[in-house]
Amino acid sequence: MPCSSILWVDVSFVDCDITSSSGRGVVATRGSHLLMHRCQVHDSAATGVYIGGDGSFGEAVGCTIVRNGKGGERVLRGHSGIFVDRAKFNIRESMINSNFLTGVSLVGEGAHSVIENTQIKGNATNPIDCSPGKVELKGKNDIAIPPASTI
Repeated sequence: MPCSSILWVDVSFVDCDITSSSGRGVVATRGSHLLMHRCQVHDSAATGVYIGGDGSFGEAVGCTIVRNGKGGERVLRGHSGIFVDRAKFNIRESMINSNFLTGVSLVGEGAHSVIENTQIKGNATNPIDCSPGKVELKGKNDIAIPPASTI
């Protein structure tokens, strides 16, 4: 499926395979409600899933979000698996691995995420970055910080 942008709507992706060679895999903004169940978001040039804007809400359940942020013709390498900007995005029973920046980034006032029974490993930098977002960890999460690089 090509890059998907969502504005002011409620949308659900179920059992989808999503990638983008030109930018983000999924974009939901301006009060959108995004529900993703058993989806794969992978190999996007930029962020795998971007949700932003006051009133935007999303949830990923049983999803695999991997190898995003690899860069492309007009996109620099180094983006997150999931980027939450002044929105709420909950993640359950998912895998967020091997992205080229963070696994999950939360930025802006009101950014919030509940992460439950999820694996976040092998991302290039921090598994979760909150500035000033808020994260609640529930259940059994498998979260690994990458080893420091040697220069």
